[in-house]
Amino acid sequence: MRRERSTLGFGIGVLALSLLGGAGGAVAATTIGSAQVTDDSLRSRDVKNGTLRLRDLAPATAAILRGSRGPAGEKGERGPAGDPASASIAETVGFAGPVGTIAPNSGSYVFLGPPALVTTTAEHPRVAAAASAAMGYAPGSPEGLADVGMCYRPSGGGEAVNFLGSFFIMEGFSGLRLPYSATATVVLPPGSYLVGMCVRNNSSRAITNNNYVNGYAQVTR
Repeated sequence: MRRERSTLGFGIGVLALSLLGGAGGAVAATTIGSAQVTDDSLRSRDVKNGTLRLRDLAPATAAILRGSRGPAGEKGERGPAGDPASASIAETVGFAGPVGTIAPNSGSYVFLGPPALVTTTAEHPRVAAAASAAMGYAPGSPEGLADVGMCYRPSGGGEAVNFLGSFFIMEGFSGLRLPYSATATVVLPPGSYLVGMCVRNNSSRAITNNNYVNGYAQVTR
């Protein structure tokens, strides 16, 4: 009788272990998702150390983790002085003044008011200029034509030459004083030049209803 009881007890024990083993496998196979987690239930000890990244945090939380600004570094040494010849603009010269009477049928360009004096070099041969002026015939005069542009001439003398040569702009003039403008660029040999806004009056009437001219000229690479 004792031997039968021992056998029965052993069988019951094996059955119990088998059931527990099967239940344990079922629990391990279950995945815990967000729906199974109660809000505000997870604590620091539930998260593995070193696993959270900055992208896992809210932007406001990540912002407060930024440290304070560090001290300024040492001031660097002063760099060498640049070569003036390498600058893109060598000089800028402004000009302004009253526009005098422009004779009729002039056949050549005349500067409107005082021109600028500039110097070109091999490194800076280009001159760029822009200007505007108010001009017109005497009140009540019929309309006429004149060529308007930017001109240069050697500072030692000579005729004024349109920056654009034969590609000048012909403007209409009347008895009204109206604003006119010009802008152009040209490459010149090294030397000193007078540069300014210019007009070649093609009509038989003088341009007398004038005001002021203002502009600038730059010498560049």
